[in-house]
Amino acid sequence: MSRILIIGNTPLPFEDNIAIQPAAGFRTWQFLKPLLEAEHEVKVVGIYDKEHYGKIQNSKFKIQNYGIKGEKVEKKSSRLKKELQQIHDQFQPDCVIGVNTLPSFYACQLKTDRPIWADLNGWIMAEAASQAEVAQTNSYLPHYWHLEKTILKRADQFSVVSEHQKWSLYGELASLGRLNQKTAAFEFVHHIQNAQDYTLKTGGNKKNVTSIRGTSSSAPLIKGRLEKELLSSLPREDGRIEFSSPLAKGGLRGICAPDDFVVLFCGGYNTWVDTNTLLQGLTLCIKKNPKVKFVSTGGTIPGLDENTFKKFNLQATSYKLPTSFIFLGWIDYQLIPQLYRAADLGINIDKPNIETWTGARNRLNEMMKYGLPVLTSLGSEISYDIFNHQLGLTFSQKNPRDFADKILWAAEHPTELKQFAHKALLYAKKYYSPEYTTKALQNWVKNPTHAPDFGQKISLEKIGWQSGLKLALKSLKQRGLKGTWQKIKKNWRRI
Repeated sequence: MSRILIIGNTPLPFEDNIAIQPAAGFRTWQFLKPLLEAEHEVKVVGIYDKEHYGKIQNSKFKIQNYGIKGEKVEKKSSRLKKELQQIHDQFQPDCVIGVNTLPSFYACQLKTDRPIWADLNGWIMAEAASQAEVAQTNSYLPHYWHLEKTILKRADQFSVVSEHQKWSLYGELASLGRLNQKTAAFEFVHHIQNAQDYTLKTGGNKKNVTSIRGTSSSAPLIKGRLEKELLSSLPREDGRIEFSSPLAKGGLRGICAPDDFVVLFCGGYNTWVDTNTLLQGLTLCIKKNPKVKFVSTGGTIPGLDENTFKKFNLQATSYKLPTSFIFLGWIDYQLIPQLYRAADLGINIDKPNIETWTGARNRLNEMMKYGLPVLTSLGSEISYDIFNHQLGLTFSQKNPRDFADKILWAAEHPTELKQFAHKALLYAKKYYSPEYTTKALQNWVKNPTHAPDFGQKISLEKIGWQSGLKLALKSLKQRGLKGTWQKIKKNWRRI
């Protein structure tokens, strides 16, 4: 068994006191669980944001059923790097694993000669480009490239969320000289799709399944009182819902009638969410079928994207039927599974950009876990899994009519929706599990080794005089002086 130091993100999905559950916490548990199951000696450190927890955090946390404790370090702590180094030096691991980009960045800054596996959960340069497009500035790019470059230059193995990101990463490695005579046949990058732990139970029980619906078929959408409640529960400037709101406390009854068709969007409105198609498609849909209700959790993502949701929220609440658009904000994470069970259709809707083509969609993984039928735009890798294996409904990007038509069809075909959801659940349990997706990692930690070019530095900016001299001597030996001169003249003419 190996001694493994894992630097990832918390909260992990089974922790108490979670206010917002980031996808990075799911990813950390996806990597951690199989290593604990294999009985490796694991030390785990979770980097966290304060706003992801409801209360001030203890620096320790216990991992259920495995009898070990992890440590937490606040992301903005001035002592973060120092604490990580101290933990590493005390533990003396056989290898280090960074899960998600920021933890991998800190893992690659450790003073260590241990092999490092760096997980790049999404292509950060594609995310930076999307953010730059929305913010209309390129000022983000140098910061993100510094993170990426630091990781690429040091790590021995890499994992990514899609095949497209895999080949993008090989391109980046080549640009830094890491594809060379020692690594020409070396497998640097491994494809690890997002996964959900199907043995982990969170978020209440089935007796709360009607939490967003009225108690009878005649239960009305109470316009006056409901609009007041919705306004009081809209997210604050920091993106969080006020916990004094009756909606946030779980008093969600009366929002939708039992015979409404509830379309659910969960999570943050990041820069690649196509809110224009979302609003246009829902408008078309609701005009044809007023029983369709759009329910949204989440909202702005502080520090990353604070504009996309605000713009969409303003447009939607200005619509002539505001009770058709229901915004719950960043509600208690423990309520999310209840919403999945109560909704009729979960949606994902992306812009056609590089982040979409190279990224993952954790909201789809989670919806499939809880048996919620899904509708997604085509673009991401998982969307094509859904399309190719008939695990749900899909529509063309930037096509409001196609989006609306699929919702209207879904509202008229509840039996087919249940069949989609059942098939998706069976598929995801097999192919989107921590154990299945992390096989490459599990094999590597049994005997962690460096990449063949460990410690080697190659500059691609120019051919140094030493390299030029070696090439000249080799040519002289093979061709002689006359042949070498003819070769130089031939190459010169091409220039």
